[in-house]
This record gives sequence, structure tokens and C-alpha cells, in this order.
Amino acid sequence: SSLLQDNVAFVLCLDTLGNGDDIYLHVSKPPKEGSPQHTLLKELETVVADQHPDLKFSMVHKKINLADDTLAWEHERFGIRRLPAFTLSHLESHRSPERHSIMDMR
Repeated sequence: SSLLQDNVAFVLCLDTLGNGDDIYLHVSKPPKEGSPQHTLLKELETVVADQHPDLKFSMVHKKINLADDTLAWEHERFGIRRLPAFTLSHLESHRSPERHSIMDMR
């Protein structure tokens, strides 16, 4: 195991958060119960439910496709290196046209 793997609980990548009231936690592998990643997921669900009930929050599971020329989400770079990682995004899909813009406005 690497020094990075030994000292990082997980990597959280942020992508296109300012464009709406939906938030998706993109994962390559669903977090195991009791893990720091699972704790983060549960905390996010609690905060959204208690403080932002108008917000839609959900987890989206998509396996890493190594055959693709480009990775779908930034967290996949870390997942390939066996680091637990997520991408938090307003977008439900990596194929959304909004991902190809440098504008992230509310």
C-alpha cells in the first residue's frame, strides 16, 4: 500500500455544484457500511433532509469503464489507484451537455 492510501480516508471531488437544487454523489463502488465513505453519505443525507428538504440528493453508482478514452468523473482517477473517492455534482450524468461548459452559475 502507498503512503497516500495509508493517510487518506477518501477523496471528494467537486463538480458543477452551482447550477441547481439537485446533488448527486457519484461513486464507482458503493461505500461499505461502517466505512468513512458510508459515514459521509449518511451525514450528507441527514444534512440535506434536516436543513435543505427542497434539495434532491442521491447516490449514483457507475463502474469505471477502462475501455473508454476518457474517464466519466474525476473521482475515477483516484478509484483506479484504489483510493476511495466520490464526485459531488449537480449533474446526474457525466454525459450532460453542461459538463462541457466552463460556466457554473446559479
